[in-house]
Amino acid sequence: MKNKLNAIIIDDSQVSIDTLVKVIEKYFNKDVFISNIYVNASDALEEIEFLVPDIIFLDLEMPQLDGFETYKLLPKEISPYIIVYSGKSEASIKVINNMEIEGFVTKPIVLSEIRLIIEKIKNKIVKKFNQPEVNESSNMIMLNSQKRTVFVSLDRIHRIEALGSYTNVYLDDTVINTSKNLKYYELFLNPNMFVRVDRSYLINISSIQEIVKSGFHSELIMKDNFRLKFSNDKMNNLIKKIGRNTG
Repeated sequence: MKNKLNAIIIDDSQVSIDTLVKVIEKYFNKDVFISNIYVNASDALEEIEFLVPDIIFLDLEMPQLDGFETYKLLPKEISPYIIVYSGKSEASIKVINNMEIEGFVTKPIVLSEIRLIIEKIKNKIVKKFNQPEVNESSNMIMLNSQKRTVFVSLDRIHRIEALGSYTNVYLDDTVINTSKNLKYYELFLNPNMFVRVDRSYLINISSIQEIVKSGFHSELIMKDNFRLKFSNDKMNNLIKKIGRNTG
């Protein structure tokens, strides 16, 4: 698994957030990066389809919108691994009975708890997606469709589009429909080369031609003249994400 797991934190306590971020950065930097933090669950729900996180560290007791309600409101199209992050250990029994979660991390943090949960998630991902069909030495990838198998160089790929459990891979001169879903490519392709920009597209960074901002919206223009529109806030988040992956 080449790509780090993209995690967000939803917790109304800034102190708890800061503690968790420090732990992740110090002990799990090779496997997980924190892309966004939220002290307000409503803000997280507004952006979550764009972020498409692999992991959500979710506090239970929050004002206005608690962890249970937040869980219910998560978009059906995404399926992140939920790690409950709570100061009340007795709540874990209630959570497991009502939510599909990968684990429960107590406050204050017990390092072994997080380590076991992250390893569990990594093992699930590897088992689910099997091994990547990428030849690292030659920078080639094998694309399987229903009727043929095509070998292409990674630098020929402009973008990969989600189509349910399938994907369209856009090359310089053709489109190949493959039997793998977008999450497969996101996890196994080099994150310094390919970045998830929303729930539908994984793009080759080298295929970006320019970003144009006007008013409240921005437009990402690819070298093949494909265009994606985002709000300026989402575009700024995307620029940060690209910078982090290429840094």
